[in-house]
Amino acid sequence: MKHSSRLSVWTSALVVLCLPAIALADPDTLLWNNGTAASDSWHAVGIWTPTDSARTLPIAGDTARIAGEGTSTVAISQNATAGHLSLGRVDFVSAGTPATIAVDTGDGSASAINLYSNVLFGAAVGESDLVLSFANSSTFRTYNVFNKTTSMIAYFHAKISGGTAEAPCNLTFTKSGTGWTQAGYFFSNAANDFRGDLILINNGSSSSTRIMVGFGTAAATDSMLGHPDNVVRIGSGCALCWNKGDAAGFRHRATGNGTLQGCNFNSQYTWYQGGYLTLGDGCVLDPSTDSSIYGTMSVVTKNDQGSGTLTIDPNATFYFDVSNAKADAFKITTVNGLTLGGKIAFNEQETINVGATWTLFTIAAGAGSVTWAPSSVPEGYSFKLDGNNTDGWTVTATKLKAGASVQNLAVDAISETSATVHADVLSLTPDGSVTLRAYYGTTDGGENPSAWDHVEVYPDAVSAIGVYSRQISGLTLGETYYVRHSVANSAGENFSLDVVSFTTLATSTPDVFTWRSTNDVWSAPDPMWTTETPRARKVPGYPGDKIFIPVGGTAWNVYGVSRTINLDGDRSVGNIEIQHGSGSTVTFLAPSVPSTLTLATGFATTTNQILSTGQLNGLTFGAAANDYLSLALAQPLHIDRTSAYNYNINVYCPVSGGTEAAPAPILVESHGDQYCHLYLNLMNPLNSFTGNFTVGSATDNQSTTEVRVGSSSAPSQDSMLGAAANTVTLRNNATLRYYAASGQPAVCTRSVSGAGTVICSGALALGPGAAIAPSHKLGPASGFGMLSLSASPLSVDPAVSFAIDVSAEEDAADRVAITTTGAFTLAGIFTLEGPADADPFAVGTRRTIGSVTGASSCAVAAKAAGWKILAEESGESAWTLVAEKVPDFLLILIR
Repeated sequence: MKHSSRLSVWTSALVVLCLPAIALADPDTLLWNNGTAASDSWHAVGIWTPTDSARTLPIAGDTARIAGEGTSTVAISQNATAGHLSLGRVDFVSAGTPATIAVDTGDGSASAINLYSNVLFGAAVGESDLVLSFANSSTFRTYNVFNKTTSMIAYFHAKISGGTAEAPCNLTFTKSGTGWTQAGYFFSNAANDFRGDLILINNGSSSSTRIMVGFGTAAATDSMLGHPDNVVRIGSGCALCWNKGDAAGFRHRATGNGTLQGCNFNSQYTWYQGGYLTLGDGCVLDPSTDSSIYGTMSVVTKNDQGSGTLTIDPNATFYFDVSNAKADAFKITTVNGLTLGGKIAFNEQETINVGATWTLFTIAAGAGSVTWAPSSVPEGYSFKLDGNNTDGWTVTATKLKAGASVQNLAVDAISETSATVHADVLSLTPDGSVTLRAYYGTTDGGENPSAWDHVEVYPDAVSAIGVYSRQISGLTLGETYYVRHSVANSAGENFSLDVVSFTTLATSTPDVFTWRSTNDVWSAPDPMWTTETPRARKVPGYPGDKIFIPVGGTAWNVYGVSRTINLDGDRSVGNIEIQHGSGSTVTFLAPSVPSTLTLATGFATTTNQILSTGQLNGLTFGAAANDYLSLALAQPLHIDRTSAYNYNINVYCPVSGGTEAAPAPILVESHGDQYCHLYLNLMNPLNSFTGNFTVGSATDNQSTTEVRVGSSSAPSQDSMLGAAANTVTLRNNATLRYYAASGQPAVCTRSVSGAGTVICSGALALGPGAAIAPSHKLGPASGFGMLSLSASPLSVDPAVSFAIDVSAEEDAADRVAITTTGAFTLAGIFTLEGPADADPFAVGTRRTIGSVTGASSCAVAAKAAGWKILAEESGESAWTLVAEKVPDFLLILIR
């Protein structure tokens, strides 16, 4: 049975009797004559249509009906009484002098106040001239008479009075009608002093009944709910909304299984936006329901239309009726961090078995950090907070054994061979001190010490309740362990009722870390990172770990949200995925100490990936100055872009990794239409990585992919491309871009092959070691492969090699296209390759192998075994480069 102090069920509240009234004449139904009278004042003659009596105003017991077209205004200039009210769209206002509307049935029965449209009591918030007084318990009911989606509201700006401690006048608020309907009731007068409970009842699963305390910019105060002893009973589907409440907060008792909601009133859009809420000194929240004795009450400061902080006074009370089978509970939805304080009070209706555990609170995901810090809790119970910002939290209660007691807390600092266990010592009875032990092993030994694999004794006797920690070591990699603490004193040894488990790390099992914060050090605790696998480590750092960074949201017009990840030590990750983020950037820095970010999947045969699946604007490693970051490659690296707009990857820090035996090649590509652009900017001359570059997509598309050596402010240096042996392959019109210093050329000594462009902002010199090899195999699906060289001017060292496949017919041969200025001389050594299984080319065979445009003159000093290289003028400042087969040189010796 529910305890006797619990308030009676709600239906009985409707028939609570007030003191007997003096008998009056039979009641009438008086109909307001729709404003056709000369005056709208209530006392004027001729404005009511009576039934069987000649009186012109309602009296106790009468039903006053006001139904009109548009808004009727009733100006009250003298006290008036009615037993029941049936109202259309009407405003009750003061005529300028104090006046009272008394609601009195005359026989002590409940009053009915039926609302068919919006109704106003009092013209201004906190009005003092008009009083609404209740002699009986009364029910307010809104009606959806048109079966449409409707929100009907009653505004109580006038003072509400009536009722006594012995004969309270309960006020019930509900609705009637079909369809999705809302009944709204505003309380905004801080002088309210009525005695009686406020009862919210909802009829219909797709509807709601709400009371809003406070109006507009007028903050809610507790006195708006009348006498401090009044109880607010919030039924299922109902809400008590607390608008911009004052610092003292909500201090009444609330019971039921509806919602207590912090609000930020917005008359333009909605009057139940989420907002901040304070549970003040003396507040009691008591979950219950009218259908059984247990219920869940919701406390909300965040919804899809707004949010605010939940604050709990140490003297606020969460009250629970509990038993073995069922229990009251709270569901909290909030943001900005929650300290779950206040008093926890139990009323046991049945004997709770030792070890029984049940949930008191659930806190929805997204609350920020949650701290369990009640000001008092019932003796003989333990309480535990579990969860995280991604999945939400729960607070559970457990009935303890008599005597000294302890419970386990979550294990952390888990590595491959060690972990830290934590015990919450709850009671030291009877000696005031205990010996604390941690039993652990690969199976749960229960309360039998000999059934455990290991025991760790805390070194000092525990003489104060609280949390104690101990590292255990010598564990097996990738193994699941169980932990159970015990406390021992003169009364014997008591084991914890609960057991916790954890799994030591296996570095071959990576985690996925999701970035949740902005601009903080990488080693900071939650909620900076959330992990999607059950590891205890707080930041990425093991080979194979993945970083997932959702920047800016999912919509194309979410713009300019950035993330900065500050390393304070060496870290290792496998892959980095950055999603969305139009106009946004992500930056990795090491601002204070030398730190290396190693890209390591943990497997020698796999590939690291840096993937952008949205409109990210920039990804940066290191800074141009005053940064300690280094980037190391343990495996091949794949950089991929899959959406529109410019994407710059800036690498200011030095890059190392790879060897000749196990190189770390880099693939840079974008996939998309003509609006998809990916630029990899290498700007550190200390780069030492070993691995070839492949630039551009393997498929024929319109996207742009570039590797840039240096920048306009940091001229190109050949070492920016890493080890001297690293080559560059361009696919489908990709670009290798150099930046020349003022007055001197950039130097390319690399092997560049494929189909694309080598371009320089100024002068470019192809130096010894450079090799140019156009290839149709890495270009469009059909036609010849074109490798373009563009610089002003361009110089070619005689040792530069050119390799061109001339086996195809004229319109399909590979070519080199040169765009430059000034006098140009084509030097270098050409290797012209034909089909391996074909006869040698006939003498006189000609192949077009390239072109020169923009030069003032074009000379040829190139060499090619068995071929002659010609520059044939084909237009103004334009030449066609042709290879012509010549006879092999024949040497005859005459003796």
